[in-house]
Amino acid sequence: MNKLMPWVKSNLVIVIAIVLAIIVIPVLIYFGASWESSLRDQIRQDVSRSMSQLQGVNVTYEIPALLPGQQAWSQSSVPSMARTNRVAEALDELREASERGRRDILDRNRGTKAPLIDGATPEQRLFPQPSNPQTAVRLPTEFVRQWPRSLRSLLEAAQAGDAPSPEDVQARLEARFERLRNQRLSGRVTQELTDEERAEIRAQLGIERRELYQQHASRLLFYTDPQAFGSYSEVRAAAAATTPATVEQCWEWQWRLWIYEDIVDAIAYANRDEHQMRPFIPLYEAPIKRLMSVRVDPHSESTPGGQRGGGSRDPYAGLGDDMGGGGGASGFSVAHTGRAAWPNNPSNQLYDIRYVTLQMVADANRLPTIIDAISSTNFMTVIGADVVPFNPEADLANGYVYTTGDGAIAVMTLRIETIWLREWMKPYMPPSVRTKLGIPEDAPEGVADDGQDDGF
Repeated sequence: MNKLMPWVKSNLVIVIAIVLAIIVIPVLIYFGASWESSLRDQIRQDVSRSMSQLQGVNVTYEIPALLPGQQAWSQSSVPSMARTNRVAEALDELREASERGRRDILDRNRGTKAPLIDGATPEQRLFPQPSNPQTAVRLPTEFVRQWPRSLRSLLEAAQAGDAPSPEDVQARLEARFERLRNQRLSGRVTQELTDEERAEIRAQLGIERRELYQQHASRLLFYTDPQAFGSYSEVRAAAAATTPATVEQCWEWQWRLWIYEDIVDAIAYANRDEHQMRPFIPLYEAPIKRLMSVRVDPHSESTPGGQRGGGSRDPYAGLGDDMGGGGGASGFSVAHTGRAAWPNNPSNQLYDIRYVTLQMVADANRLPTIIDAISSTNFMTVIGADVVPFNPEADLANGYVYTTGDGAIAVMTLRIETIWLREWMKPYMPPSVRTKLGIPEDAPEGVADDGQDDGF
């Protein structure tokens, strides 16, 4: 003990630390266990309370319908990471399908259509507007020269043409008459035909005339002539004029040429060989025999039932620059298709509607086939039809062979609604036309357009 006390005195700090450790550690262990138990209880209560609150919170998951008539899907439930991920994947798939559909619709409406006058540089492009005063004269002049050739090429490619020339038929029959006459008179002293012989030759020539007409018809998909297309004479007159056409006039003629392309495609589709045994069927077996006229309403005067006024060289004449805004009639108050566009519904910024009137000679019993073919081409809908019986013998004398049997022939007048999406046409539209149609200016690149979606 005597030795311990001096050591304690010399190591007092260590001794005090040891004593405190011996006292404090058990105390801490005791109170720590108590605090841990209390903390666990507190945490358990907080988690239990949070879970109770979470059980009472529902989230509504929604997936919109992609197509008309489909039901949208929605479900209200407690949030779940697995369910959230599945809904997000479904929405992504829906957006992708919608975008594919949008591209397909644009591709169908546009097809292979391109302006007649186009090029890689602004100086080579007529639309939306010439780049300088020189091209403002040169390009419209070139346009009206090319336009008639383009229409004739369109008809030739479709194997469409008019009846044989009366002069050609007459020349061939006169040559045939001389051959038949010489055959009858060969070796005879009297070089005059008898009345009976003349009657026989006339009957033979009558048969051969019809055979000539039928042979010509067998090489055609349908009868028509460039004059049947309303703008043909108008553009040819512009080509002969001393004053160049305006870019607005050229734009209207370009648009009508695209409409003519769709009409010709629809007729070719109607007259196709459904069994695919032949490239096409001769017109005397086809539903559509002859396209007599195609009339496109001026854009500003176009209504489902017909023009609201007389024609005008400027399809937008008489309309001020403020015609693009506001509301207007829409839906079934304008047409039974439920579609309405400018000028009947200026607020429709998605598409334009052009109305067309066709007059044709056709098989009276195959109107449904004709309507189906038109509806299958681009976005065209037959909204009216008038069918009048027709005697084909009346046109046979002029070289038109509509049937080789006793088929019922009629003159059909069809009213057609055609849809034109602005998304692909807008870049070609002249600025003045865009203003009159109320088409807003394109937003600069990188600038949002108030969150509006120009898609479908």
